[in-house]
Amino acid sequence: MKLGPCLTTALLAASFPITSSAQKPPTLPRPVTVDDLFQIREVSDPQLSPDAQSIAYTVKTLLLKED
Repeated sequence: MKLGPCLTTALLAASFPITSSAQKPPTLPRPVTVDDLFQIREVSDPQLSPDAQSIAYTVKTLLLKED
């Protein structure tokens, strides 16, 4: 199979990852806060319906005013 010079150049260019100087540097992870803890949902007790088309489960959350 003979490829033309333009097609060969395009294929070579597409095979290299494109990097941009405008990319943001990766950010460092931030510490977990109390507000983050109140956003966590605990999922448990999955139950499959008799026809196996649905799943029911319980979700436990923390409430700032009560906990």
